[in-house]
Amino acid sequence: MTGYSPTHIPIPKNHADFERKATVLFREILKDPDAHRLGREGQLQWGIDIVGDDGANTSRIVGIQCKKKAPNQVLTAKEVRDEVRKALKYKPAICKYIIITTAPKDRKLEQLAQTLTQAQKAKGRKIKIEVWGWDLLEDRIDEYPAARNVFDPGWSPSVKETQQSLKQINQPGFWF
Repeated sequence: MTGYSPTHIPIPKNHADFERKATVLFREILKDPDAHRLGREGQLQWGIDIVGDDGANTSRIVGIQCKKKAPNQVLTAKEVRDEVRKALKYKPAICKYIIITTAPKDRKLEQLAQTLTQAQKAKGRKIKIEVWGWDLLEDRIDEYPAARNVFDPGWSPSVKETQQSLKQINQPGFWF
């Protein structure tokens, strides 16, 4: 069992699939069963693919931008800035803006999001900006069975139990 690691959640095949699956995830995270994809293809969306209320509190609107990337592509600082600029024009104002991507997690982009949040605060605007790479998304998806099921249809709670049992067996000192 040495070297056992659980399977990874497969990256969605296209942007529409990514948005659809992410909507299920954010209904869970936001605790808002009404979180939904914003508008339809071709309509102005202000850099927001999914919109919902934080904790079903209608005064705390959250916008999510999905950035599906091809393998080995990264999300750039320019893309983050451009998307944030668009999202700041959304009415009513959002309190949180999360850019999620299939690209790997990136410390520089996370710090950029923090810097942009502080810059908005200095301007008197209350908005938190975040960038979530695929690594973080996998962790969050794994927290919610409904999301795990939509992102990885072959997954089941019994598979998760088996994986947890294997992790325990693989712990140092288990056998002796």
